[in-house]
Amino acid sequence: MQSFINQSRRLRKSFRRKGKEDGFTLIELMVVAGIIVILAVLAFPALQGLYREYRAPYFARDLAKAVASIQGAANTVATATPYTGVTTATLASALKDSAFSVSGATATHSIQATGLNPQAIAVTGTPGANLLVTVSKVHEKACMPMITQMVRAAESIKVGTVVVKAAGGQPAIATLQSSCAVPAGVDIEYTFQ
Repeated sequence: MQSFINQSRRLRKSFRRKGKEDGFTLIELMVVAGIIVILAVLAFPALQGLYREYRAPYFARDLAKAVASIQGAANTVATATPYTGVTTATLASALKDSAFSVSGATATHSIQATGLNPQAIAVTGTPGANLLVTVSKVHEKACMPMITQMVRAAESIKVGTVVVKAAGGQPAIATLQSSCAVPAGVDIEYTFQ
């Protein structure tokens, strides 16, 4: 029995590396850490786009709800210009407790183009018979989800300077895709009646 124990000890010693400890060297660990950092830097912009694309439907849903509440209040006024007096502050108030960040009379969104701070959402033009809402500098990955979610709610939709949905019509998908492909972000203008 003793000889078997001695023999197994000798075998274990022969498998060990002489003069070295088991484990990784500092240089090996630093090389692996460097590779991980490089991969993270390369993947970061793509992950930002995916995050914005994922969040866009929530922003569109909340915007549609806010506009519906404004429309509900406007429909109680029996005039040809029910949106008279509706301002960005009115919209910001309707967007409280939503995906939008609201501070005082302003509302911002976080689906902006890469490298920009959160961008404003505003009532543009002169509210009257129609309500124009502009969402500024939307990320190219969030553009399509923002528009597809708002097709039913908005009478017309303009991306940049291109009308992608005319009043009473359906969106032009080919035009929509090319209009959204702007890395610097696009302004989306919704018209509600």
